[in-house]
Amino acid sequence: MLHAIIKHNEQTRTRPDTRREQVGSLAVMTHPSARSHLNYAWPMVADGSKVTVHIDRADIMEVIRYFREANRRPRFEFPAQIAPMLGLLLDQHGFTETRRMPLMAWLWPTSLTAPRGFTLRTLQTPDDLHTHLAISDAGFDHEPPDNVDERFAPLWQDHLDQRRLFLTGHLGDEPVATAQVIVGSSSAEIINVTTIPAHRRKGVAAALTLEAVQRARASGAELIFLSSATDEATRVYRRIGFQEIGLFTHWVLNS
Repeated sequence: MLHAIIKHNEQTRTRPDTRREQVGSLAVMTHPSARSHLNYAWPMVADGSKVTVHIDRADIMEVIRYFREANRRPRFEFPAQIAPMLGLLLDQHGFTETRRMPLMAWLWPTSLTAPRGFTLRTLQTPDDLHTHLAISDAGFDHEPPDNVDERFAPLWQDHLDQRRLFLTGHLGDEPVATAQVIVGSSSAEIINVTTIPAHRRKGVAAALTLEAVQRARASGAELIFLSSATDEATRVYRRIGFQEIGLFTHWVLNS
């Protein structure tokens, strides 16, 4: 599953203006946008293989040089279990592990009673996307919020291309929660699950995540996965059929 997740990220994060190179046993991607999920390196995985290629120290130095030439801060994202020694090597080269999150896959069907008045809405108009992003920013407490104008065009194009599904949960007529589904050829990642503070602990996030699972299954996904940012979120995801399969790590080179 972990290797399939890397392949999913390789497929879904590539854009027409993405620059991607192989550096020995590592892959590195840079993008005109400075957004972190489009600028990172990861260990290569051969098609059909369960083994990660040996990582050379010289490859890490070359990746650092590559990022600096692109005016991007060197960073890595990868499931820790597929390259157990990579974290140690990154630490020795001045990187700091900034995030370590449970990586969870959906493994069994479950049922859930949604909160009274809960409804799900998908994007129909550009205004719907603006609403979705505003609720997401409020839920994650982005202050100041991320630049909506910078994000809007590529996200709207993802919607048109059916690369990404945007789900907004409502209680009555009020939008209160968001989730997104990034669709691959036979896999799907659920991201940006959040509820605005006033409506937390009412079962909204669980109901919305389960709806996201159903949309992912309808798209043909055989593997559905997500990363959990908090212990509370992990408990919610377990209730609706997810199980931990690894740890997803983020490493950034110290300034």
